[in-house]
Amino acid sequence: MAQPLLYTYYDALAAATDFLGGNATSAAQGEIKRAIQAAYREINDIHDWKFLYKQGRVHLVAPYTTGTCTYDHSGGSTCENQLTLTTGTWPSWAASGVVQIGTENYFCHVAARKSDTVLQLDPTLNPGEDVSTASTYSIFKQWYDLPWDFSELSEVWTEDSYKNAPILGWNDFEAVTKYNTETGTPDYYCVRPVQDLYGTMGLWIYPRADAAGVIDFIYKRKPRQLRYSGWDANDTVGTITVVAGNAGVTGSSTVFASRHVGSVLRVGSDSTHIPTGLDGNYPFDDERIISAYTGATAVTLDTTITTSRSGVKYCLTDPIDLHPIVYTAFQRCVEKHLAIAKNMQNKAEVFAAYQDALFIAKNADCYTTPRQVAAHRPSPTTRLADYSVTDNM
Repeated sequence: MAQPLLYTYYDALAAATDFLGGNATSAAQGEIKRAIQAAYREINDIHDWKFLYKQGRVHLVAPYTTGTCTYDHSGGSTCENQLTLTTGTWPSWAASGVVQIGTENYFCHVAARKSDTVLQLDPTLNPGEDVSTASTYSIFKQWYDLPWDFSELSEVWTEDSYKNAPILGWNDFEAVTKYNTETGTPDYYCVRPVQDLYGTMGLWIYPRADAAGVIDFIYKRKPRQLRYSGWDANDTVGTITVVAGNAGVTGSSTVFASRHVGSVLRVGSDSTHIPTGLDGNYPFDDERIISAYTGATAVTLDTTITTSRSGVKYCLTDPIDLHPIVYTAFQRCVEKHLAIAKNMQNKAEVFAAYQDALFIAKNADCYTTPRQVAAHRPSPTTRLADYSVTDNM
């Protein structure tokens, strides 16, 4: 099966090493790796690359109202700001919920789910005093986890509407929802960081869902993390055996790990030389993505191998998760960061080369060709002066 040519962390590090004159010491590698990571982030943020957009989905949950609850503002048996359920079990998602106690026209925010029957409310957003009489309540899921690779929200649709719903900033969303306790199909959305869950983004909705359902959305994703450079000892330790027509890899003294799933495995052609990219001294024999992990000496590839090899060297590295149109701009960006870090005399020329490559990549970020019609006949037009004068005019 034909495979696309992949540009990898190994290739980026090799090119940057050449840019520095072939200096591959461990200190230089650390500096190069920092430049690669910085360039990777910059390229992702500098343009709305079409290839980084994908579809996501969250599953709405219905509110929970079983039983009654009491609230102990201070000195609770389990915690401060303790909300205790007298009947039933708090839902598993309660830590991301808001609670309406009785008929109050405000919501109390949940800080933590302490047990099946105890929630700790936010130290500020709570009733402010004990609620000792068992009261009815409703708990709604306040926000929904967005995917780990989420970067930016584009469009949102509910099950019964194709309209692109308004996406509000935090202040505007709070103004809309502050004293509104209605439920139903969401009409407004807000994306913001989830408090105390660093790096996690959540999707807030209004009105709050009154039943289970689905929200689909288009979002800009973050590229896959770069972890395995192919230059570190564990990325090449041991040898492997592969069989033509088979996707399995058997290792000897290898240290494959579950985190290698999604990484690139390059198969060498002998037991001595670590395979390089096609522009290196020892081009790889086969190049595949690891799709499954079995153990330290066994992994499965996404497609079958074309040539059998026994006891050969290999290289594990991560793909540069960008479209090929951006590869050159990305490498020029790496060089820019290195030129700045080392205060190179020609850093202005390096920066200009990066700008040129970025301009070309942006112009190439289009994957459809508009329909063209040859010799299209224009619609005839008539001058006002040529119209006939009638009684109807």
